[in-house]
Amino acid sequence: MKRFGTVGTSFAFRHLHHKLILILVFLMFLPAVTVGVVNMLLTSKLMSNQLEQGAERLFAQTANQAEKLYQDLETVENQFLKNEGLLGKLNVPTDRILTQIEASNRFYTFLGNVKYINSNVNVTVFVTEPHYFSAYGLPVKVNQPFIKQVMEKGGGRFQRLFFVAERNGSRVLQWIVPLGDIVNRRSIGLLVIQVPFSSIDKIMNDGGHMQLSMVDGNGTYIIHPKAEYIGQAMEQPASALDISYYHRQIGEDWTLIGEIPKAEILSPLKNLQRWTMLITIGQIVLTSCLAIWLARSFSRPIQFLASLIFKKKNQGADIVIPRLKRNDEIRFLYDGIRDLLHEIKLEQIQKQEYRLRMLQYQINPHFLYNSLDSIQWKAVEHRDKELSEMIRNLSFFLRHGLNQQDIVTIEEELKHLKSYIDLQKIRYQDQFSIHINISEEVLQQSIVKVSLQPLVENAIMHGMNRQSGGNRIEIAGHRTKDDRTIISIIDNGRNLDFDYVSKLLEQSVHANNNSQFGIRNVNERIKLYFGAEYGLTVYKLNFGTQFDVILPFV
Repeated sequence: MKRFGTVGTSFAFRHLHHKLILILVFLMFLPAVTVGVVNMLLTSKLMSNQLEQGAERLFAQTANQAEKLYQDLETVENQFLKNEGLLGKLNVPTDRILTQIEASNRFYTFLGNVKYINSNVNVTVFVTEPHYFSAYGLPVKVNQPFIKQVMEKGGGRFQRLFFVAERNGSRVLQWIVPLGDIVNRRSIGLLVIQVPFSSIDKIMNDGGHMQLSMVDGNGTYIIHPKAEYIGQAMEQPASALDISYYHRQIGEDWTLIGEIPKAEILSPLKNLQRWTMLITIGQIVLTSCLAIWLARSFSRPIQFLASLIFKKKNQGADIVIPRLKRNDEIRFLYDGIRDLLHEIKLEQIQKQEYRLRMLQYQINPHFLYNSLDSIQWKAVEHRDKELSEMIRNLSFFLRHGLNQQDIVTIEEELKHLKSYIDLQKIRYQDQFSIHINISEEVLQQSIVKVSLQPLVENAIMHGMNRQSGGNRIEIAGHRTKDDRTIISIIDNGRNLDFDYVSKLLEQSVHANNNSQFGIRNVNERIKLYFGAEYGLTVYKLNFGTQFDVILPFV
C-alpha cells in the first residue's frame, strides 16, 4: 500500500506533459493489447474449430471415395457369384462345343459389366486344373500353389482376403474370394479382383497432410503410405494430445484411418497468431509515438497558458490572454477562457448586487412580522374582523415570500396563494371567483416559490372589466403521460395583450408593469431551477387566456 501511495504521489507531482504521455500511452496501449489478445483468443478458437472441421470434411471426402471403390469391388464379386450359369461351369473342365461357347459368352458379358462398373478393375479366376475357358482367351489360369497359399492364409475358411502384389512392374490390390463347395470344404479356385495402386493412391493422396491407411477386418494394413507396413498388424495409436485421429468403417471388411499431427492442422493458425502479434507490437509502437506527439501538442499551449495566468496572478493585474496562431480546439479553449473570465467578473458584480438587495429585503424581517401581529391584535380589540383577516393573510403571505427556501411543494405554494386570494377577495368583493382542482399525486411535487401568485394576479387584473362576479379563474393541476406536472391558470378575461405576453416569455420585449414583470420572472426562475424545457406557455382561448406552468414530475 505504501508503494502505491508513493507512486500516486509521484504521478500527481509530475508535469502535465509527462502525465499526458503516460495517460495517452496507457489508454492507447491497453486497448491495443486488449484487442490483440482478445482477437487472438477468439480467432484461435474459431479458426481451430474451422481447421478441425476442414480436416474432418477432407477425411469424409476420402472415405466416400474409398466406400465407392469398395462398393464397386463388392458388386463385381456379387455379379460373379450370383451368375450360377458361369460359376457352375468352373466345375466342368470340358464340355460340348456349344455349351463351351455359351459359357464363354456369359464370361465375356460379365467382364464387360466389370469394366462398366469400374474401368480400373481387372478380374482373374484361378482354378486347380486346366479349363476350356482359357482356350477362349478368358482370364482363367491354373495356379494350385497360389490357391493353397490363399486358403492357408485364411485358415481354410471361405472368406475374403486382401493382398498387395506386383503385376507387370506395378503394385495392385487384390480382392480375393475363395470359390468352392462350402459344405464339403472342397476348393474350386479363386476369384481375384485387382485394382491398380495408382487409382488407390489417387484416393488416398487427397487427404493433404493427413496420413491415410486402410486395415482389414483382422486389423492388418492393406494400404499404407509406407510399403513396409502393408501386411503387418496395425500399431497402437500414439498420444491423442499431439495427433488427431479419424476412422470410418468402409463396408464390412475395411476401416479407413486418418492421422494428422495437430501442429499440421494448426499451422495456418500459428501463422495468423504470429502476424497478429507483429501487428499488435506495431500498434503499440505507433500508439506510443502518437501519444508523445499528442501530449506535446496539447501540453505546450496549456503550459504556456498556465505560466501566463500564474505570472499575471502574482502581479495582481487582470489576466489578458493573447490570441494563438492556430485554428483548432486549443484556440477555442483560449477564447473560452477569456470569455469565461469576463463572465465570472460580471457574475461577481451581479452577486454583490444581489447580496445587497437581499440585505435590503431582509432587514430585520422579525420586526415586520411582530409589527403586523401587533396591528392584527389592535384590529381584534376594535372588533374589526375584516381588517384582522387581511393582516393575518398579509402576514402569512410575507412570511412565505421572504422564506429562505427557493423551492417548495405545490401544496405549500397553494397555501401561500390562498392567503393572496383571500386578500384580493376582501379588496374586490364579488368581482371574481376562483376554482381550484389539483390532483393529489402532484401536491408533493416541487415548484419555484411565489410562482402561481403573479399568474393569478395577472388573471384578476386583466379580467376586471367584466361585470361583478363575471370574472372566473380556474386553477387545475395534473400529471402527464411523459412525466410532467402541468398547472393551468385559466381565466375568461379579455384585456390581455396575447402577442405581447408571448414575446415577453420569449424575452424579446421588456415588461411594462409589475404583473408582466412577475410573469417573465416566474418563467426565468423555472427554467433556471428545472431546465430550459420547462417554464410557462400561454394560450389564447375563445373565452379568455390559459397559462400553463410546466414542471418535472419526479
